[in-house]
Amino acid sequence: MSCYFLTNLIKITGVEMSGIIALLTAAICNGHYTWYNLSPQGRATSAVTVAFLGGMMEAAVYSYIGIALYSSIPGWWSWNFILLEFLIIVVFRIIGVIGTFYTARLCCKRKTIKFNELLFVCYGGMIRGAIAFALVLKIEV
Repeated sequence: MSCYFLTNLIKITGVEMSGIIALLTAAICNGHYTWYNLSPQGRATSAVTVAFLGGMMEAAVYSYIGIALYSSIPGWWSWNFILLEFLIIVVFRIIGVIGTFYTARLCCKRKTIKFNELLFVCYGGMIRGAIAFALVLKIEV
């Protein structure tokens, strides 16, 4: 009831936001009220439930995009393009991680991460998408 009221209030007051933005604003306003009136167990349960639903929706979107992309390509693959993109991803991931680390290290003088650990961070960042795709494939239908 209050979500409907806040949505209409936002539309009537001349702010003229879209319906999605109006619902988002109403949800934020109601969320602050509701969060502080929940028990600690209710807060934990709602946080876990929303995180779970968010993860499920993210997996659904990524799997749909992957399936739609794969089905829309008629069978023409440019291996030169794929290898060039792979090389670009690897090189710039390494440059980005190592460059960010050493730029941040200019501010503090202590060395906190060894170079081989830094390369492992680069590798972990590169296989992040593959791990997500593998986890999507393991979802039972």
